Amino acid sequence: MTLNEAIALRLKEILRQKGITQYRLSQLSGIAESSISDICRQKCKKLSIHVVYELTDGLEMGIDEFFGSDLFRRENISD
Repeated sequence: MTLNEAIALRLKEILRQKGITQYRLSQLSGIAESSISDICRQKCKKLSIHVVYELTDGLEMGIDEFFGSDLFRRENISD
């Protein structure tokens, strides 16, 4: 899978686990809801680490926890 796919899957997984909508995450993180939707639909070609940091801050988790998922293991990323 691509890195964008892994980020989208991880974000959707966390949103489900926490029972948070994309709209609520937008409020918590300061990232536009349309941008969050684009990330989840893998429409962002390049995603800055700053945006990921803002999202994880809004989710009250560390960026290391976000990327600690097996989705991001080297053998799982193809791009």
